[in-house]
Amino acid sequence: MYREPLTEADEKIRAAHAATAERSRLMGIREALTPDLAEAEVEARKLEAILADEKKDVRRYEGGVWAALYGIFADREARLTKEQQEAVAAEAKHRDAVALRDRLLEEVNSLARRIDALASADAELAAARAAKHAAVLASGGAIAQELDAITAQLGTTDAECKAIDEALAAGDRAQAALKQLADVLSSASNWGMADIVSDSFFISWAKRNKLDEARAIAGVAQAEISVFRRELGDVGLALATELDSLANHHRFLDTWFDNIFSDFSVQNRISEAQTTTKLAIEQVAMAIAGLRQRRDAQSARREQLQKQQLDILG
Repeated sequence: MYREPLTEADEKIRAAHAATAERSRLMGIREALTPDLAEAEVEARKLEAILADEKKDVRRYEGGVWAALYGIFADREARLTKEQQEAVAAEAKHRDAVALRDRLLEEVNSLARRIDALASADAELAAARAAKHAAVLASGGAIAQELDAITAQLGTTDAECKAIDEALAAGDRAQAALKQLADVLSSASNWGMADIVSDSFFISWAKRNKLDEARAIAGVAQAEISVFRRELGDVGLALATELDSLANHHRFLDTWFDNIFSDFSVQNRISEAQTTTKLAIEQVAMAIAGLRQRRDAQSARREQLQKQQLDILG
């Protein structure tokens, strides 16, 4: 392991690393205190309202019409004493709640100032590591070669991760289009069954409308599958044979709705389309799952390479 003394760079890394660790610690404390502060604020407001009500009761017995009436028909002094005691107790509770809220607020604000003071810690750590990276490479030797090789592998891994992410995005789009197609085909099937047992012009129109909608969505799905196939190819993967054949057709549902002479024939074609769409959804899902596994493996590889790099850089 590389331990050649590069004192200045090492000291900067250590200082920056300590600063980032302190910033993370302070942010964790602030995150923990924030809900406590919110709860204390709610409690202070609640006790403030209670105190206001208690003071209002005291004023009612101290003077005015109600005080006169209670003086005639009830023991006003006893009631006044009781309300004053309750007001004093409410004021004490409110004072304590406000003190707690203010103390928590003071602490959270103090943490915010300390966190802001360390705002550049991450950038300083990155700069310190970059400086030592350059120093190690400039020093030459086996360690420099090792670091250079790790850097190259990280570049390759990052490029593959980007390609996988693009393939995943294409797969998600293809999956969404296919699911939309499945929904429209299900609706078309329902209208088709109704059309078999009915002579309604409206039902026939609704069925044909759904079939037209299915054709349009099928075109979108086919295009998305084609894009997905290309993106998979970029990472050395391929579509399942059945799905790949769909991607090779210009409009893979068009032929299912041409030259239809009976309602039963329409239903058969719709059923075939549903079966094919279901298969396509399953195969796209399998391809996406494989991509996610590969992405996870690349992420783990990247973390391993970064650890090796950081070990060299101290």
